[in-house]
This record gives sequence, structure tokens and C-alpha cells, in this order.
Amino acid sequence: MKPAGFIVMKGGKPCALLNVSGLNRGGVLLPGAPVVCFLKRRDVRRAINRSSRIAETITGSLIETWARERAPEIFEKTAYEILPLAKQ
Repeated sequence: MKPAGFIVMKGGKPCALLNVSGLNRGGVLLPGAPVVCFLKRRDVRRAINRSSRIAETITGSLIETWARERAPEIFEKTAYEILPLAKQ
């Protein structure tokens, strides 16, 4: 049996995908609703890598204080957890 999909948890909370760029794809994983579901583990890893990379890039920049006010969860060092939705 293989997983039918995956969700991402951070700090015990399910993550939503916040699109900060305005593009059709991409975004940052933040704890909150609505919860995002991924079909493939590869897509989960890409979202986690993108979220981590953006958090590192923002640190020390001019928008860091703005980002810390709006979404402090981006900078938390808690690990992401990948959970399967169901098995089929």
C-alpha cells in the first residue's frame, strides 16, 4: 500500500502554503489553515527546501522585521514533519 498524499506539520500544527511571490507555483510553508496537501513526497521536500531557503535569505535583509511581524513562524527552528494522509 502506498500513501495517497502527504501533509506537512511544523511544531505540531499542519502547514498551509502562503504564496508570497504572486506566481502560480511556489510559496512558503506556514502553520495555519487552510492545510495544503501534496500528492508526492518529492513536492513536499521541494516546499520544505524552498521555505528554509527563503527564511535564510530574509534574515539580515531590510524586510526581516516586516516578515517577523507578519509571519514569525518562518524563522522558528522547529523541524518539519511529513505525514501520510491515507494509504491505498
